[in-house]
Amino acid sequence: MVRRNTQPMLTDLFNDFFENDFANRFDRSFKVLPKTNVIEEERMYNIEMMVPGYKKEDFSLNIENDTLVISAQKEQNNEEKDGKKIVFREYSVQSFERSFRLSNDVDANKIEASYQDGILHVTIPKKAEAVVKKLIKIK
Repeated sequence: MVRRNTQPMLTDLFNDFFENDFANRFDRSFKVLPKTNVIEEERMYNIEMMVPGYKKEDFSLNIENDTLVISAQKEQNNEEKDGKKIVFREYSVQSFERSFRLSNDVDANKIEASYQDGILHVTIPKKAEAVVKKLIKIK
């Protein structure tokens, strides 16, 4: 009788993972939307979007039919990482797109954006006439 090792070896687990269909069952175009805060102030709206790992050149902000569209895409084209050959990669392209409907009280021509410490900040000023406060006297 020969004793058989029933515990799989690490190389067996590695090969099984990449050779079977498990890794291919997931939609590789699946996109995770970044966490976002929208804050209304008296004179403006502020959007804060948590998007670490991007560069400011990766972002695109457009206005299409009264909708602010924020998108970003970055690619990792390197064949090696730290001198090691990459044999399998699922996250070579990262991208997202978020849309925000703009109300009539905003000045779309004065929207500004900045990117710092992994947070995209978008400032959307309100039109001057939208900010005017009226004091109503009680009779």
